[in-house]
Amino acid sequence: MATRIVPWSEREFGWARNRPPLHRVPLPRPADRVWFRFDRFGPAVQAVVVDVPELDRGFRWSDLEPGESTPDAWVWQLRRNNFTGQPVLDGLGLPRVELLPDPQPVITCRVEGRPGLHSTREARLRGSPGWLPLDWRERWRPGPHHGWTEATIANLMPPQPRRLAVTAEGELV
Repeated sequence: MATRIVPWSEREFGWARNRPPLHRVPLPRPADRVWFRFDRFGPAVQAVVVDVPELDRGFRWSDLEPGESTPDAWVWQLRRNNFTGQPVLDGLGLPRVELLPDPQPVITCRVEGRPGLHSTREARLRGSPGWLPLDWRERWRPGPHHGWTEATIANLMPPQPRRLAVTAEGELV
């Protein structure tokens, strides 16, 4: 039986699904520049945002595409009764839907050097495909081992002493 190696830890999955407010990235707006990664652990290339869904206006059942029966679970959740756990219904008998605390909608980008438009979600897991904020390399996120990433380690390490080198003439540089 073949096995598939998953390069991410459970902690990273939990972080990607619901980051603390301090670490949430605001959604880009049309014409903003972002990074875009096509393949797992592939290089990130520059892209321009073309379309972002309007989340501020709330969810409407008419927003569903043909064939869809539920809202995007990466963006919306059913509002539930705190005591019974049952969905809260509106006046028409439809379940009320509210925005997730850390939504992950699909945005559309134009990638430099690639034809057409490309739609994707934010790449929140280490090396995953998707769009990335411009400062993604400096942002803290939990790593696979004890929550450390290269950026975190670089921020904690003291300045390293300059290493001396000897030139061909025998001088120290």
